[in-house]
Amino acid sequence: MSGVIVIAIDGPAGSGKSSVSKAVAARLGYSYYDTGAAYRALAWAALDAGIDLDSEEAVVSIQDSAEYVASEDPSAQVFTINGVDVSEAIRGSDVSGSVSAIARHPREPGSSPADHTSPAVDSPPNPAQKNAKSTAFPRPQHPLRG
Repeated sequence: MSGVIVIAIDGPAGSGKSSVSKAVAARLGYSYYDTGAAYRALAWAALDAGIDLDSEEAVVSIQDSAEYVASEDPSAQVFTINGVDVSEAIRGSDVSGSVSAIARHPREPGSSPADHTSPAVDSPPNPAQKNAKSTAFPRPQHPLRG
């Protein structure tokens, strides 16, 4: 990760992590990766496939097979799953209510959540690791806790 700066911001739901992160990334001209949106995208894919969210095997199968692409522009966030723009859909109440079920099925750090590869990091972060600072980016240069 030489030459790459990772700033990970953790905190409770509704604490403003995304707002602060986007503002910092925009101000510094950095890429922005929203791990919460990655969770939501996986939840959307699971709901779209009609799988049992309590089945770890089914969730892992969706995670391994879905193609997840996230923009890194903090001012224009776009998320796709298997070529479908889910940017708005992942903010819906049905998806929001399913994210915690997805989070109950942990994966090993470094496993591909849906082949999201970021030029900002050497390996893809794993959105199925809820704590961005300690699991998706275990050694950020500037860890912040809200």
